[in-house]
Amino acid sequence: MAIYLTVLIIYMAVMVVLGLMGAKKCLDTEDFLIASGKMDLKFVTASLFANMISGFFIIGSVGMDYQSAWSDLALLTGPAGISYILLGILFAGKIKKVLQRTGRFTIPDMFALRYGKPAAFIAALMLIVVFLGFCGGQIEAIQSVFTTIFHVNSIAAVIIITACVIVYSIFGGMWSLAYTMIVQAVIIWIGMIIAAFVSMKAPGVDMGTMVSALGPDHFKLSGYTTLSGGIAFGLSMGLATFPGQDMWQRAAAAKDIPTARKAFLIFGILAIGLGVVNFFIALPGAYMYPGLENPESLFAVMIGNLMSPWIGSIVVAALISAILSTAAACALVIGMLVVNDIYKPYIAPNKPDHHYLTANRIVLAIAGAVSMIFVAVFPSAISMLYMACNMQVTSLLFPVFAAFFSKKVTPLGGLLSIIIGGGSNLVWLALGVPGGFPDFYVGLIGAVVGMLLGTAIGKKPTMEQLAPFHDDLYAEYEKTQKAVAQEA
Repeated sequence: MAIYLTVLIIYMAVMVVLGLMGAKKCLDTEDFLIASGKMDLKFVTASLFANMISGFFIIGSVGMDYQSAWSDLALLTGPAGISYILLGILFAGKIKKVLQRTGRFTIPDMFALRYGKPAAFIAALMLIVVFLGFCGGQIEAIQSVFTTIFHVNSIAAVIIITACVIVYSIFGGMWSLAYTMIVQAVIIWIGMIIAAFVSMKAPGVDMGTMVSALGPDHFKLSGYTTLSGGIAFGLSMGLATFPGQDMWQRAAAAKDIPTARKAFLIFGILAIGLGVVNFFIALPGAYMYPGLENPESLFAVMIGNLMSPWIGSIVVAALISAILSTAAACALVIGMLVVNDIYKPYIAPNKPDHHYLTANRIVLAIAGAVSMIFVAVFPSAISMLYMACNMQVTSLLFPVFAAFFSKKVTPLGGLLSIIIGGGSNLVWLALGVPGGFPDFYVGLIGAVVGMLLGTAIGKKPTMEQLAPFHDDLYAEYEKTQKAVAQEA
């Protein structure tokens, strides 16, 4: 354990230095939150990687495959990877274009333009809860590594990890995350490939023996969830990409539209590749270590038992640091939402920029602490991910799509879709999912009903509300505005 701890301390110190290098580029709030829209391809891809090298996509995913061999690729990394590719092809350019036109960079910002301030406020509240869940999932995942490798009490581990997340969060925002993740992405990928290779080459391990010993049921998704639950889970993981504030933040940080598109395409391919690697780690793990009380501890168990101390310690250090970066990225989004969409417009408008930058850092620290509540409530990182994605999709997916692809949906339609979709999802979940019917479906039905009802009875959207999202209307709107300005 001494080797692991020594390497972890040295590694974290190096990451702090890299983070400080990134912090030098942080001159104002826009730099802190979206790198002022100046990131090139390698930095945008690295910042996206901060989402993938997470407690969900590694610790949680390997735990899923431990229970059912194909569950991660079928329900998490596969759907997520496909959605990232589709976002890059169909959506990233639209997001970047609207952000460039309006000078805004959050989903509630966009909703304020398209649906009005009430919709923006409620969307901000929904997203804050979502990203508290995402941040809590990272803390839960690192806890499983800490308790397995360092034999630390789980409560102490959560406190230590949360403190690290807070420190990580307040450095230099998006630039710091990008600088550290370039290094960590390389180390993690090498470490994951080594882990898969070592696992498959372990004594007594061969494909035929494993398949026979584990039995056919291990290769059925029914070993992880029901058919209805599996479809809901996979859809939730895939669709959550589109109304994800972290995805919008990366699109905003890209220097131009081609960079945003390419980064998401690369990221999607890497996500699917990670799912394949996770499979070849978890399969021998399920064979060699049956009956683990916590499936999400498998990766840490295998590192400790199969890798040499020096290689294992580097992989553990990179993994912990990378997941901390992901937690910090989630906290960064929370700070953006609280300050940009609630504090600035409603509590403290017209303050100097340094005031909002300080407020962001304070909120980041609070967010890390509040995330511990989710660790206490939810049993695993994956359960937190599912809750957060469900809430995000049911409350925001249809209003986001309607903003870009519909000129008929009214502001009231967008508002009611957010309220009824997200609200029905939460109520159904609180009731204990009656009849086993997934809360995800209930939320989607509520969102559609709310949008149709609000559009039927609400006032039509104005040209000003529609123009930023539609190229044909925007050109016409700009001409009108110029003519008005000239007359004045």
